Amino acid sequence: MMAAKLHLPLSRYIKLSLFISCFITFSFDTLLSSLALHEVSAHFSCIVRVLMRYLDNLLHSEDNEDDMGNISSVLAGFELLRVLSFVHTTAFHQELVYELLLAWLRLPKANGIYDAVLQILRNTGSHIEKDFPHITINLIPILFKLARFGTSHLAKHAVHCIRLHLCNWEAHFSSLIKSMKNLLSTNEPEKLAAPLASLGHIAIAGRQEFADSLSPLINGFVLKELLWSTKFPEKESDEHWTDKENLSNGTQARLQGLKCLTLWLLSRQITGNKAKQILNLFCWLIRTEGILENWEYLSLVSRAHLRLGAALALLKVSQEPCYYSLLSQQDIQLLSLMINSS
Repeated sequence: MMAAKLHLPLSRYIKLSLFISCFITFSFDTLLSSLALHEVSAHFSCIVRVLMRYLDNLLHSEDNEDDMGNISSVLAGFELLRVLSFVHTTAFHQELVYELLLAWLRLPKANGIYDAVLQILRNTGSHIEKDFPHITINLIPILFKLARFGTSHLAKHAVHCIRLHLCNWEAHFSSLIKSMKNLLSTNEPEKLAAPLASLGHIAIAGRQEFADSLSPLINGFVLKELLWSTKFPEKESDEHWTDKENLSNGTQARLQGLKCLTLWLLSRQITGNKAKQILNLFCWLIRTEGILENWEYLSLVSRAHLRLGAALALLKVSQEPCYYSLLSQQDIQLLSLMINSS
């Protein structure tokens, strides 16, 4: 029904919209001579409304789950919305748009679109609390839930949405950190992805206000309980590599812990023994091919991922002068060899 109203299949509609987007982006000066700016915004606002209604119709279609064509159209449509939200931010500043985004975040079993929705909110929601407070009230608990129990990617976007769009974001961050303390447990490593991602990005998003207050959690849990823990032994395996999703819960938690440490270091710019201790941890994981002395058996695939995770962490923090100065020539050579290894 909706496709007929559009008079275009979604694939052609997306191509046309992208063409219009690119044309206006790169030929803006030319267009302004013949078309008023408010008319350009109105056209894109209309495009956004029509596309979002079309996607909402697809999402609520009864045969959506079994129709691969519908699924493909939904994903393509959300990718277009994500791009448009970055290029034409003001076109999304409409009550209908935010109401649909909020409704999509409430859909069950829709993790595939949550990421795109949160990215759209990050790009476009700068005035949402001021202009649409009723939407903000309903959005806050959803962001909190994703920051605590979502995937690491969803938690990251949720934290930055709170920081960018809420006036009293400091109070929300404080509340979020307090609630995280009850979630940090090595007894359930499968539940650590979101809390660790949230803590790392809170450190980045609120570096002046929260980086220091996060130190007890970083030192007490991430370093001592998670990375130095003797838990998470694995069964023997001859595999040398696998996708990250196939790793054990313990290894995935440790990888997220390495990312959390990296973000915390980048937020604080510290020097001295604590920074050196963490850098030595990264170097040791690279040197020993992904294992610490006190750990029990780890599979080859887990060790490979942990070695790579440590190398990525070291590469990121070494770009900061305060950390680069703490690395020895041997450490830098170790990292370069890791980059060139297969």
